[in-house]
Amino acid sequence: MQSVEIKTTQNVVIEHELASVGSRILAWVIDTVLLGLFIWIHALIYISTNKGMPENKAVLYTLIIYLTLVFLLYNPICEIYVNGQTLGKRLLNIRVIKLDRSRSDFQSFLIRGVFRMVDINLCAGTLAFIFISSSPKRQRLGDLLAHTAVVKTESRINLALDDLMKIDTLENYTPTYPQVKRLTDEEIITIRQLLDRYRKYPNKAHHQALRELILKLCLVLEIDKPTNKPEIFLRNIVKDYIVLTR
Repeated sequence: MQSVEIKTTQNVVIEHELASVGSRILAWVIDTVLLGLFIWIHALIYISTNKGMPENKAVLYTLIIYLTLVFLLYNPICEIYVNGQTLGKRLLNIRVIKLDRSRSDFQSFLIRGVFRMVDINLCAGTLAFIFISSSPKRQRLGDLLAHTAVVKTESRINLALDDLMKIDTLENYTPTYPQVKRLTDEEIITIRQLLDRYRKYPNKAHHQALRELILKLCLVLEIDKPTNKPEIFLRNIVKDYIVLTR
């Protein structure tokens, strides 16, 4: 399993499993088919509305420009507003992330979109395949310049089997912190990964990161600082979230 490690501002390393070349290609195929259907439907509507090709070339050129912009901006627009995912990526459970853990911005996705024409469109994907296959972080040229990578989403939260067996429904488990519904899946994933990382590397930096995380959670959830061990408190937060939101 090939992965990428990203260091947070608390010097904690979060590990993400990289998306495979096959899943990225399949996501691209899905997106291309969807875009093709969108363009085809618009063209049919346009022709049927005008009863054939219009004599006014300006109208036709406007349509061509519009559909070209849709084709070029589909990926950056989707990725910036759908958490790094297009429809194809969402179906394949992969997404784009920033390697410096900063919030993904339009500029990064625009760079990926511009170089998509070089990586994929102008050379039938050959250049992208070469870069992704040879890069240690499976990055195409656009990813390298935008400092992004494509990772899996489904494997980022790996709850232990005994946790899932103990948590069934509200009938046999009473949540301690109902406020956890204020959190997001992304935040719970980060908590779980930090716990896994602490178990694997129980050093001072990770222990301090647990304490800082707890202080932030207490502030967000408006609860008192727990008296039990940091690991126990965070595990309870994860359990409560699963029961209350699934």
